[in-house]
Amino acid sequence: MAKKALKKVLLIGGGANDFGLESELDVATHQVMHTFADLGIATILIDDNPYSLSLEDSHATTYIQPITVENVRNIIEFEQPDAVYPAVGGTTAFQVLGDLFAQFDYPNLEILGMSLDTVNMVNNPALLAKRLRQIGEPVISSQVVNSVEAAFDIAREIGFPVNIKPMAPKFEASRHTAEDSETLDL
Repeated sequence: MAKKALKKVLLIGGGANDFGLESELDVATHQVMHTFADLGIATILIDDNPYSLSLEDSHATTYIQPITVENVRNIIEFEQPDAVYPAVGGTTAFQVLGDLFAQFDYPNLEILGMSLDTVNMVNNPALLAKRLRQIGEPVISSQVVNSVEAAFDIAREIGFPVNIKPMAPKFEASRHTAEDSETLDL
């Protein structure tokens, strides 16, 4: 069965977090918008960062709004896109898209670049690790802890170095690599 031609795509943005600090996601969004324009596909962009380079692009209809299930749903209902592309929006895009499809049925809305199962795996590290093991890919050992003492226990079990990060990091700088027990205790 042939797929219908795409006429309109919704991008869930991943703009910079401050003026002058554009990220690779913002640049990728800009490039994807131009590619869709070259293909004659209308682009809609929702981004929650008013500093995003992509929001200034004339190749898209843009919405500067918090990236939430409600806002994305409202845009989908108003704009009626054929597809949604979350890959340029980072973890927020994947979380919102997963929640959106869990709460609402969109049989005619295609997710570009991946399946809904893949979106759900991205949102659930345990499912992703399980799938990677099933296909024979290496998986870095990870554990969730809620105290420095528990982190020490894990470090003794798996050895140093260990990478410490929040469950849903918003900035790359929120990660910390501990090479030994002295650097583990922040």
